Amino acid sequence: MSMKHGSIYLLVSPESLDYVRYVGQTVQKLGSRLTCHIQESKRWDTRPTAVWIKDLSFKNLKPEICLIKEITTPKEIFQATIDEEETKYIRYFRNIFPDLLNLQDGGGASGGGWKLTEETRRRIGKAGLGRHPSPETIERISRTQKELQNRPEVKALRMGARNASFGKSPWNKGKCHTEETKREIGKATSGEKNSNARLTWQDVLEIRKKYVPWQYTQKQLAKEYGVSCSQIGRVVHDREWKSNEHEN
Repeated sequence: MSMKHGSIYLLVSPESLDYVRYVGQTVQKLGSRLTCHIQESKRWDTRPTAVWIKDLSFKNLKPEICLIKEITTPKEIFQATIDEEETKYIRYFRNIFPDLLNLQDGGGASGGGWKLTEETRRRIGKAGLGRHPSPETIERISRTQKELQNRPEVKALRMGARNASFGKSPWNKGKCHTEETKREIGKATSGEKNSNARLTWQDVLEIRKKYVPWQYTQKQLAKEYGVSCSQIGRVVHDREWKSNEHEN
């Protein structure tokens, strides 16, 4: 019998590790699931969890993720089982933390790492081919989104994130390298020291000796050494791989 594995997890505040903010389910590793939450918060997302994580990022913090329970069942009953467990834990923690960020009482509404099979994707695509949502459906979706954005907890989190970033300057504003540092960086990444270099100094010296306008052309050299014509042009005119750099 084919088995499937998943887990129920908590997102807790790094500022107070006994403060539970979110309960979720996943079939991913916990580290990967936390990364997904953080990536989702970087997009324009008004869900309370995303807004909270974005607020933490302004303080150079991120949530802690904790395992509550591992779920291993036959594939046929896995989703129903993990949904039931998630619902149970959301209700439990909502009694302790009324401001829990879950919008629903469980059931895998946010995906939690659940992936549709290719066959299911094709069936969904075929069923929806040529179909468009009715004006009533569009209006209902729009109304739901507005209600979500107007929730007090969402507004408070968004305002907190905005205040945390207001007036802050980029970390590198006003900073620049000295001329000496610029020269050192240039030396460290020039010629053969550059990991992307396709030529060596020996190749460069050979190219400069072989190049004769209208006789041994840049096009012929480019084909011979496997680089572009513009690269050969910069070499023969000493705009790259400069002679004084080779001497140093």
